[in-house]
Amino acid sequence: MTLKETVQKLNHDGRFVDMLRIDCDGCEWNTFPEWLSSGIEPRQLLVSIHGSPRNEDELFEMMERNNFAIFHREADTWYGGMIQEYGFLRLHDHFFNSGRL
Repeated sequence: MTLKETVQKLNHDGRFVDMLRIDCDGCEWNTFPEWLSSGIEPRQLLVSIHGSPRNEDELFEMMERNNFAIFHREADTWYGGMIQEYGFLRLHDHFFNSGRL
């Protein structure tokens, strides 16, 4: 099932979710556009990133456009650093539009 189908089946449409954890062994590169359009609004998103395909910039740009900032990044050294753990936190849009870092 897709994330959207899961959200609908659980009757979670329109709900805020404190944390969404994604670890799908590489499927993140095909599913990331759905994370923020599945009917739920995650406040925090934790994801395991496997490798780095050509569209990796699209994932990070999407997160920034939706007011998510990286608050954690860690290499999974068990697999030689090919897997990265990221933590994203949704911030108020004033944070990104204030002109200050």
